Amino acid sequence: MERDELCFRYEKVCSATGTESVSYWEALLCRTADGVPVSVGKWIPALERLGLVGRLDRWVVTTVIDTLRAHPGMSLGCNVSIQSAALGGWRSTVIETLAGEPQVAARLVIELTESAPLTDIDAVAGFVRALQQLGCRVALDDIGAGYSSVRSLMELGVDIAKVDGGYLHQARSNGCARVHLGALIRLARTCASHVVVERVEDEEDLHVSRACGAHWVQGYLFEPIFAAGLAQSASEPERD
Repeated sequence: MERDELCFRYEKVCSATGTESVSYWEALLCRTADGVPVSVGKWIPALERLGLVGRLDRWVVTTVIDTLRAHPGMSLGCNVSIQSAALGGWRSTVIETLAGEPQVAARLVIELTESAPLTDIDAVAGFVRALQQLGCRVALDDIGAGYSSVRSLMELGVDIAKVDGGYLHQARSNGCARVHLGALIRLARTCASHVVVERVEDEEDLHVSRACGAHWVQGYLFEPIFAAGLAQSASEPERD
């Protein structure tokens, strides 16, 4: 952050049946290394263990809000550690900012990641409700991976459930895994209006996702972009 080395890669969350229909673009945090953006995801658990992830999450959300102000025709999502979502200070600042800018709040998706254990589900549920009352959508990321649990999916009341791409990759050549993926999608649909299958990398992945009941998909198949191409590549999002 201090060296101004952080940037975003943007992946679109799009319809499984008509990929030109975009729900929103997820801003995935990267670090520039020799001019090449590299994902920072592997460092997040260490920041959570050190109690430092809240500082990073504040920067991410603030930067994404600034981007939404600059691009009024877009919807963007960003990751926030579920550990941060239970903390009072920084999230109060975010809520106050969004309360004064409803046109920005309506285009923001906060994606909660569970790479750390959820210790205060009531506090996180309160954060989810506060964001939703402002017009934001909230997603639960990587369902089925890390510490992500069915309890979180059922009790947090999120708008979007994102199924971890590991299930899709197992389902490529395993009939039993396809049954499991379909069952997880159906369960998620009872808890959230949007269900997204992640890490769709090729046409076969897209076919499997559709066959298992996915309505929304995300992944490298859909040409992720970086900040320089954001304005040109992102069209007006559609929300179901």
